[in-house]
Amino acid sequence: MLAVAVAVAVLVSPIPTQTWQATAVTAALGVVGAAVAVSGRLGRVGGRGRVTLRSAAPWVALVLAGCALEIGALVHGHRPEFPTISYLVGPEFVDRTVRLVGYVAWICGGYWLVRR
Repeated sequence: MLAVAVAVAVLVSPIPTQTWQATAVTAALGVVGAAVAVSGRLGRVGGRGRVTLRSAAPWVALVLAGCALEIGALVHGHRPEFPTISYLVGPEFVDRTVRLVGYVAWICGGYWLVRR
């Protein structure tokens, strides 16, 4: 998976941050990852059973809260007194090398989570 993540990151890291192209690529990667996770084609690691609503609820709540913050910032504009994750880490990802490492970490981290 690391080789796939590096190959994808090399292809997409030249795209500048905070552009519609970067958003489209990131969303496409997320959709593909979610589709693979839902399809069940990846074997599970460990002895854990299926995901239940009770075990997924904290993760769903965390994702929904993050999405609500980001959408609220998009609608009302970024303000220094109410920084969002994208506002805080955006300047760090201007460098292509940092974007490459970030994509590799995001893809490998997602793969690890899906396999659990």
